Amino acid sequence: MVLLAPWKLLTGTYLPQHIAVAVFAWGAALLGVFLLRGLHRKYFPEVPSWILLGCNLAVLFGSLLPVLLRRPVYYELAIASGCFFSMLGLVLVERAVRD
Repeated sequence: MVLLAPWKLLTGTYLPQHIAVAVFAWGAALLGVFLLRGLHRKYFPEVPSWILLGCNLAVLFGSLLPVLLRRPVYYELAIASGCFFSMLGLVLVERAVRD
């Protein structure tokens, strides 16, 4: 609804489900990287950057998001959007606590 309805209103066409799943999955992965970066900067500045790189790779490829991108047919859009908004909520909570 958040992505599909505005696309339909703007273009008059339907956004394919596999593209919507990819947008939400990559958005969730990027938000996870931003969350790790914020936590590293505020609470763990002494941790070396190579460990942060490993954590970022774990967030990107260690979750089930790549599995969702493999064949989005039934519930993958709901799962990917739920993951995206969960990560967005965590990022916003981290920023509120930090500030």
